[in-house]
Amino acid sequence: MNFIKAKGIISSFIFRLDLYRTNINRQELIQFPNLKSCSDANGLIPEDKILIFTDHILQLKNDMKSRFQDLLELQICNWILDPISFESVKDLEPHLQMEFIDLKHDCEAQLVFKQVGYELTWIKLKDNYPQLWQQVKLLLLSFPSTYLVEKGFSVVVQLLMKQRNRLDICNKGDLRLALTNIKPDIVTLAATHQAQGSH
Repeated sequence: MNFIKAKGIISSFIFRLDLYRTNINRQELIQFPNLKSCSDANGLIPEDKILIFTDHILQLKNDMKSRFQDLLELQICNWILDPISFESVKDLEPHLQMEFIDLKHDCEAQLVFKQVGYELTWIKLKDNYPQLWQQVKLLLLSFPSTYLVEKGFSVVVQLLMKQRNRLDICNKGDLRLALTNIKPDIVTLAATHQAQGSH
């Protein structure tokens, strides 16, 4: 998942909510089979119930728009997704124009874009077009926080197994130690301590 895909998914979901509201108002409940099964003998839902459902969907839409406002306002340039078809080179920032012209006329790059798509192509071309890559890489980065949260939950589950349920993982440093990327240098640590002498 990257920012480009996430924007598409969130935008699509928000527009679906508008469609759902419209369809519920018209008593067209194809997207809501359980709600359809609750309708009366005529196949209709009472107006007061319809109002509750549509208000809830509107609240959900507003909540989604406020939570993902920064993602929804993100401007994704067409040249990132399909540089081969992009024609407005003069609209690019001046420091990108020369590299972009080279990319646009790079036959190998055109072939790679067609075969593997924009994500893998940009990763393969990052060394050939470093200034363009600087603009693109932030949009292609996946969401690192999701990974870190999932890793943290997994570590907590491991630390707080049934046999170790009395551990105080926050204050004792066990969680920090399990989540760190720092590798201990055991040889140096052992060399700084004197072995216990004989008694």
